Amino acid sequence: MSSKCPSCEGSRDRTLVEERRDPIGGVLYRLQRCGACGLVFSEPREPVGPDWYETAAPLRAAEKRSATVADWRFERFLDAGLPPGKVLDVGCGDGAFLALARERGWSGVGVDYEARMIDLARARGVDAHAQDFGAFLRARASKEFDAVVLFDVLEHAGEPRELLERVKPVLKRGGHLAVTFPDDARPRFFGREEWDYPPHHFTRWTAAALRAFLEREGFAVVDLYSFGPSARWFSEMMFFEWIAPPVLALARRLLFGREASGTLTQLYASSGPAAGGGLADKSRRQRLVDAFRLACRVVTYPAGFVLALAGRVLRPGAGEHLYCLARYEA
Repeated sequence: MSSKCPSCEGSRDRTLVEERRDPIGGVLYRLQRCGACGLVFSEPREPVGPDWYETAAPLRAAEKRSATVADWRFERFLDAGLPPGKVLDVGCGDGAFLALARERGWSGVGVDYEARMIDLARARGVDAHAQDFGAFLRARASKEFDAVVLFDVLEHAGEPRELLERVKPVLKRGGHLAVTFPDDARPRFFGREEWDYPPHHFTRWTAAALRAFLEREGFAVVDLYSFGPSARWFSEMMFFEWIAPPVLALARRLLFGREASGTLTQLYASSGPAAGGGLADKSRRQRLVDAFRLACRVVTYPAGFVLALAGRVLRPGAGEHLYCLARYEA
């Protein structure tokens, strides 16, 4: 168990926010707020493997990076007026950002843990690598990049300061770092979302905590922006928090009996070949969920619009996601 805050390394003056037992792995996590810098972080912070994410696929769908050129994070970076150079995308996913950046005159390199995502990125013609982030960064040339982007990555890192320490050697002095993650000050009409708990997210950031963190690490913040809240965001939250859980519970009872517990993925895996049936195919189940989610938007989008307006009134300046662009000056 770490004794220090992963942002400021303070070891005292912390407040217990909540405890949460991971329903998949069974690990008990203690979420604490650092009294010195305000970051909320979990103990322990040990990353989990691909098996956990396979089981937690619905959580990932709720937070999945958009593959469209309309992604506001990509546009905000590319419209910042930076001279095109060489950019590194850590956690590049399917390469959508790097493909768009290439169209705007940038050259780029991507790295991601998931080989499946890297295959998709390479199909776009992106220079992408399936590798551990630390090993990849240690192998790159010093001061190789004019910019580094961490789109929805830092909150997944058990030790965000260590990740940044690995990024800094490959970033030119005067180069830029772009960071995004959920804004912990966002309006939450549904309580805390499932995907915002460890071991998926180990840290929760506000604008103040992020600014202080980057300035301690030798960066000057040039753009700090909270996006939303949007009707789409609340529409998705209504589906995943209100609609999907009872529907999935009903599906478990119908398929496996009243006493069945666990996710459908776990139940099919433990039932063996005898379970059979068309829904034993995970990709088919995911397609059904996606189609159902789309159908539900007839109801959830209008309601999401109302909630977005309410959120802007109740918490002005606090949106669903934080974006920060900072210049490296150390």
